[in-house]
Amino acid sequence: MTMKKFLTYLFSFLFALTSYAQNNLTGKWKIDADIQGLGVIQMLVDFTKTSDTTFYASSRPKALKDIIGGLKYAIAKNNKTYKNGSIVHIYKGVIRSDSLNGVLTTPMMNLYFEAKLQNGKMTGALFGKDKKTTYYEFTAMPYEKDFVNYDYVDLITNIKTTFQKNIYDAEILKTKEWTNFFTELDKLAPKIHDDIEMFMDFSFLANKIKMSHIAILKYNPWDSYSDNDTSKYISQVSHKMINEKTAYIKFEGFQLADTLVVRQFFKTIIEQKIPTLIYDLRGCSGGDYSSMFLAQYLTNETNEAGFFIGNKYYQNNRNLPDENTIKNLPDYNGKSLKEFLQTIVDNGLLKGKVSPDKELHYSGKVYALIDNNSASATEPIAYFLKQHNLATLVGETTAGKMLSSTVITVKDSWSLMLPVADYYTSDRFRIEQKGVSPNIKVKSENVLDYVLKIAQ
Repeated sequence: MTMKKFLTYLFSFLFALTSYAQNNLTGKWKIDADIQGLGVIQMLVDFTKTSDTTFYASSRPKALKDIIGGLKYAIAKNNKTYKNGSIVHIYKGVIRSDSLNGVLTTPMMNLYFEAKLQNGKMTGALFGKDKKTTYYEFTAMPYEKDFVNYDYVDLITNIKTTFQKNIYDAEILKTKEWTNFFTELDKLAPKIHDDIEMFMDFSFLANKIKMSHIAILKYNPWDSYSDNDTSKYISQVSHKMINEKTAYIKFEGFQLADTLVVRQFFKTIIEQKIPTLIYDLRGCSGGDYSSMFLAQYLTNETNEAGFFIGNKYYQNNRNLPDENTIKNLPDYNGKSLKEFLQTIVDNGLLKGKVSPDKELHYSGKVYALIDNNSASATEPIAYFLKQHNLATLVGETTAGKMLSSTVITVKDSWSLMLPVADYYTSDRFRIEQKGVSPNIKVKSENVLDYVLKIAQ
């Protein structure tokens, strides 16, 4: 073959490939996206070629109207992000040969969209602002139906049953806000076209309920959970010396696997007689009960650390347990989060207690930085430190999201996160929906500088 014929063949092939990408793009596609924290979800998206080199895509028109109602929808559709009322949009779509690029928007996030279109199949990823960090990967195939082939009506029936059997107090489900939640969910069920609509419908309605730790997922994290599996261990703790007199330890979350790291940190600052310690709990979304271990290095005496109430207790009681009942509960000595939750489910009551560490005691000045993103397991320790004058809380009131939750498989890969225990402090303060207030109120972004100034 001569060079001229080869180049002619090559350019013809590339032109055919480009034409294939352009001519086979228009139409409905079923996208399977592996979204971290949610699972593999299916969404239906219509792609339209707007020129030889550009495209636009969106999910079902007016889906938002079904979810948020007429008045709010009328306001929302004036925003170009919600053009035509679809949940998912891909703007600024560009076609280059077999490559597709654009900006994917939803009411929750904006991401960069990149895909390859080859042999009638689309594969790609969604990236963050830096266009390098991969958030989700996906595959897509042409799809002719308007609905994903799934029985969302039956799924919602199973969700209601799961709530009834497992929420910490089933009587709550009889309140007006909960009956409205289920009524509206039932109305939406027949209209749901795909998984993304299911997530949006559930999340929008759940946000109206004044209760934390409620969500749906398309996988169950307990299926891969193991107390002994350290292969996926990533420390949630970092620490440093800010100056020769100030030690600093930051918590992104709490997990039992980090307790040895924390203990070694205390051993070091105690030996070095560091006079000031800063706990940074800002943005810490929670974790397991190891959060309470932070107090054992600061206290000289054993103190009650509140109690958890589950479904089994509320089946036969409508009032909080009296002090004598709590006092006579056995001390919890479990070794895992899963066991902790199961103990509440089995017994209906569980009490917490903080005892001094037998070897290590820090006697310096302690500050705990908190903000409105300090949540869940972060909040009992913040309250305990304030209650017993073990630390000065500086910052903003915490999130008020203090319920203990688990995840239960509902149907197929669909799972429900729901609270299986309520929590009260030892002086019977309910943190949920209230939060823990600081001793000194300072904006989150300024709080570290403020503490460093007053600690001098």
